[in-house]
Amino acid sequence: EGMHYSFLSAGELDAFNPDASMRLALPNPVSGDYGIMRDSLLPQLVQSLGRNYARQIEAPALFEIGRVFWKKGEDYGEEKRLSLGFCGPFGRGPLERRKAVSNEEALLWLKGMVENLCATLHAPTPRFELEDFVAFEKGWSVAIKIGKGTAGRFGLVRRELRHPYRVNTPMAVAEI
Repeated sequence: EGMHYSFLSAGELDAFNPDASMRLALPNPVSGDYGIMRDSLLPQLVQSLGRNYARQIEAPALFEIGRVFWKKGEDYGEEKRLSLGFCGPFGRGPLERRKAVSNEEALLWLKGMVENLCATLHAPTPRFELEDFVAFEKGWSVAIKIGKGTAGRFGLVRRELRHPYRVNTPMAVAEI
């Protein structure tokens, strides 16, 4: 389980959502690195997975249940979200761990996790629709639809966001 601060820098959030119109900025932050209240759990999840992988954890996997914050005009809000992710040969047995992980394999593992989570929670069966998202590889991003709304998204993190941690295998993350 990952536990992260609710504050980030604007730069960290911009890589995952460049639209800053709904962000809450602190008037007097302790540091410029912690001046914005997070509107997504994904930036810190990706950082934690990357740091673990860079420290030779072969197949790091993390989740976080946390709050995100926003403003719409004069209204402010917060909600609980779940993020989960992994990189490396997470779903494999010991004899298969050395083979390279494909994009399809990583995305299907994550899709299975989302489906199992919905079934365990007795939630309606989710539908999955391709949807481009700025933080994910082109063509490897999926919106999670339940009923008429979007419940979240998952996909493979862009190479540019994995590069600082030397992650050379697909990193699959979801936020619901």
